[in-house]
Amino acid sequence: MPSRAKKRTREDWQRAIVAVVKASREDSDLSRQELARRVGLTYSQIVNIENSRREVSLVDFVMLSEAMDMEPVALLERIQRWYT
Repeated sequence: MPSRAKKRTREDWQRAIVAVVKASREDSDLSRQELARRVGLTYSQIVNIENSRREVSLVDFVMLSEAMDMEPVALLERIQRWYT
C-alpha cells in the first residue's frame, strides 16, 4: 500500500520553487541580470521571484529552466527532492 505523503500547501510549494530556482541560478553561475536577459524578464521580476513576491507561471518556469540549461523536468525533480 502506498504511503501517504504530507499534503503540501501553496506556500510550501512556493518556498520550494524559490529555493530551487535561486540555487539552480547560482549553480549555473548566472547573475540575476543575466538570467533576466535570457528569460525576457526584468531584473526586478527575477528578484521578486527569488524573494517570493512573484509567483512563477508555467511559461516562466520553462523559460527559467531553459535559461539555466536545464530541462523543465530536471528543475521539477530538484523541487521534489528539496522536500526529502
